[in-house]
Amino acid sequence: NAVTFLNGDYRTTGSGNWVSNNATPAIWERLTSGSWITSNSPNYATTNSVYIRNGHTITTNGSYGSTVKLIVNNGGVFNSNHTGTAGSILINDGGILQINASLTNNGLFEVKDNGVVNINFSFGTPATSIWKGVENFHPNSNLVIQNWDFSNDLLIPDNTSISTNIYNSYSACFGNVIIDAGTNSSNWTMMASGTNVNLAHGNLSFLSNSANINIASTGTVTTGIGADFIVDDLYTGTNVIQFKTSGTMNFTITGNMLLDAATVRVHAGSASGASTVLNIEGDLVLTPSSVLDFNPTVSGNATSTINLKGDLTGTGSGLLQNSNTSNMGIFNFVGTGDGLTPSTTQAIDIASTSSNENKNINFNIKNGAYVQLINRNFELGTNSKVTIENGGVFDFGFNGTNALNVTASGTSILQSFNVQSGGTIKITSSDGITNTASVGNVQTPVAGRTYNIDAIYHYIGKADQVSGNGLPDVASAKTVIVELLDDTIKFWATPTNSVKRFNSSGKLDIRSG
Repeated sequence: NAVTFLNGDYRTTGSGNWVSNNATPAIWERLTSGSWITSNSPNYATTNSVYIRNGHTITTNGSYGSTVKLIVNNGGVFNSNHTGTAGSILINDGGILQINASLTNNGLFEVKDNGVVNINFSFGTPATSIWKGVENFHPNSNLVIQNWDFSNDLLIPDNTSISTNIYNSYSACFGNVIIDAGTNSSNWTMMASGTNVNLAHGNLSFLSNSANINIASTGTVTTGIGADFIVDDLYTGTNVIQFKTSGTMNFTITGNMLLDAATVRVHAGSASGASTVLNIEGDLVLTPSSVLDFNPTVSGNATSTINLKGDLTGTGSGLLQNSNTSNMGIFNFVGTGDGLTPSTTQAIDIASTSSNENKNINFNIKNGAYVQLINRNFELGTNSKVTIENGGVFDFGFNGTNALNVTASGTSILQSFNVQSGGTIKITSSDGITNTASVGNVQTPVAGRTYNIDAIYHYIGKADQVSGNGLPDVASAKTVIVELLDDTIKFWATPTNSVKRFNSSGKLDIRSG
């Protein structure tokens, strides 16, 4: 955007320290009668605009300001190393403000897309200093927390101290928020009880820290971010990130949840009535060394829920689990799709990790969701369950021509599989679905298999396929669809000579085979 300069404005011609009203270093010009001329540096108490230009780094040499209007342009860096007060602050695209000392802003604090604000100072009372004015963080701006009064100060202390702004119909306080706190050893809670504003338009990224972080702790909190939740692979593995420790929370990730390291907990605590709901509108990806735990505390009081619209992927040693044996984690697939394209299919692709994988979790395929296994079997840990609800579709899928199955992980026990009335399973195993151990698409313990008499059984085998003895034979409203790879492939009901009955509401639909 075009800049309108005013007589009296200052701009840099090079890098160096800002010494009040001094000819040395000779790195300043001032607009005088419409022309830029060499000038002494701005007085620390100037009321004029000060522009830090491309390629120039300016570092304070003493306490400054009260009404200075600070503008950092693309490629410019302003190091605020001394106590300062600004009348306004503007960080343009590509500009960097490095805050290493107390800074009070009395007016507009605007950070445009790709502008960076690094906070490396323990403010104490940020609401009356750095957040004293009016904030406008554009959606792709960057707020980097390098140091903070972690023991005492929340990042979001209430719903009004930090201005919210609407971009692309989404309201939030900041653009991207990046936690890069290095060796900080103090635990930190980021958001206050009662918060109902969104944290960020963009990503919430965790790059480094040496203590635990709670997104929030007490009370009721409804918040979210407009893009991705990211834990970098260099984040300290021994420290945890917890969404909530008591009270209730509803946190929405508009993008993906990408966990490359450390342990993230949906909830952590046993307070009566406590609950955390984590909504993920994109994909959930766990890579080696990362852990996503519903709740590490064994208690029947607290509930933890994940609602996922995208894919579920776990690679290497990435671990999804619930350590709370007294209250199952709830994992709902809530996307809407028909399985015809990747964008209308929720894929499950979780590598075999350990006996702790996928334990104590109820996986629910909700109405309208189309969920498909890809690449490998879906291994359930101890006490876990898959339920296909009315209107939900579960496609066992293939890896090449090999049918994929729902199985038990290692020596874990007490898994179950339940297709409810109106739920659909797409059956890929040549053995169909059975009540026989280790045979067919469902290979959880036999006692835990439930095939509802009014469900939809859709056979899509790539080789000769049987129904399996799990297909209910009682007269019912079930629908059986046979849609094999081509008409050269055979299908028949088993056991041999068995009869599968339908009532007037049931249907046998042979499409191919």
